[in-house]
Amino acid sequence: MDKNIRAILIDDEQDSLSALKEQIKLYCPEVQILGTYDDPRKGLAAIRQSPPHVIFLDIQMPGMTGLELMEALNSEDLSIILVTAYSQYAIDAIKLSALDYLLKPVDPDELTAAVEKVKKRVATKQIEDPARIPVFGKLLNDAQTQVFSQETIIGLADEKGIYYVKIKDIIRLEALRNYCYFYFADGSNMLVSKNIGLYIDSLQKYNLVQVHRAHVVNLNHVKRFFKINGHYLKMSDGSEVPVSKMFKDNLG
Repeated sequence: MDKNIRAILIDDEQDSLSALKEQIKLYCPEVQILGTYDDPRKGLAAIRQSPPHVIFLDIQMPGMTGLELMEALNSEDLSIILVTAYSQYAIDAIKLSALDYLLKPVDPDELTAAVEKVKKRVATKQIEDPARIPVFGKLLNDAQTQVFSQETIIGLADEKGIYYVKIKDIIRLEALRNYCYFYFADGSNMLVSKNIGLYIDSLQKYNLVQVHRAHVVNLNHVKRFFKINGHYLKMSDGSEVPVSKMFKDNLG
């Protein structure tokens, strides 16, 4: 098979770097590894000299973090897959910025799925949106400082691309099988190609809470809580959202 996807791997942990390299060779033979670097600055220089299609990048590294490297590149012409040990604050920031990621130790199925996404982008000449990088940076800062503002912007992905919205403009989320609808203050809505479960924990810190198995609401947009004919909420856009006994305590 032709090696039609060029990759550079950057991680300050040699063991992780070597393990990922071997997994890519084994499970993704279409990927040509241009180089592996445990020094992010050397990795950055290599990227500039021979640009790859994709960078597999650790987040937390001494000398230069993954975020700082991304900011230094700020390129539309390459994909970034963040590879990180489990840290909830980092994972929430990655999810809400719509960045691709792999958890250590890397699962082979998740690795091949991530590479497939890169292949589709290369085949369709789809460019990456550099706006995701400052969005990720702000979300990461929120998590590290434990200051969560509804002025924060998140990235939402559908089949057409990624859209950026302020959390304060989200009225509610509603599950639709493996997808979910976002409803916004301007009257628009968006079907997002992610399960609602991905957002429940990540958005709770921003005052969006689950009130039903299939519903999450922004508490700033709740107008009334009715306890007749079943519990339900009246939202700022006039919509009515059911509240189940299991989740009613989330309303405070």
